[in-house]
Amino acid sequence: KDEVIHLYEMRELLELEAMRRIALPLDHDALEQLRRIQAGHDAAIQQQDPRGIFRTNQEFHRLLFAQCGNVFLSQSIEDFARQTHAIRFGTLMSRERQLQSQKEHHELLAVLAQGEGSRERLIRLTAEHVVPPRDHYLKTQEALCLEVLTIQEHASNIVSRGQRTAQRCGPLANLGDQGGIACCRPA
Repeated sequence: KDEVIHLYEMRELLELEAMRRIALPLDHDALEQLRRIQAGHDAAIQQQDPRGIFRTNQEFHRLLFAQCGNVFLSQSIEDFARQTHAIRFGTLMSRERQLQSQKEHHELLAVLAQGEGSRERLIRLTAEHVVPPRDHYLKTQEALCLEVLTIQEHASNIVSRGQRTAQRCGPLANLGDQGGIACCRPA
């Protein structure tokens, strides 16, 4: 859990810094290229193509962060994003999250077309866009852990009952019908 939180803290720090550095309004050619990529992302969502969604999402963010003007910053963002691929890919399987991400991309595009006065909104939208995959992953992992604990507890109870039966019945306790535990003496 801590590792995921720390990775996402780094992503947020780096990505928000990139948004502080991007010239607003964004260069026309870069904005048009982002719009073309987003059209591909929209199509992948419409077709429910998980790989297409993931690929176009990567392209969108790679080009967006490259606009910060610092190749080391954009490369660092990409490196940290790569470390969260499994988390983000799993989240993109959720139809709700696909549509939310699509909406957020269109909001980012609208803000990027505006002037310097929209900087704070750009930063806020970016922060809001980074966090949901992390939270979805952590919530899913917590639910899985609870499920595993329940299964382990159930298995432990079965083993405990088997051990008590074996203590009462001796070595013949495991000779029951259908591989179950049988007892030669009443409990």
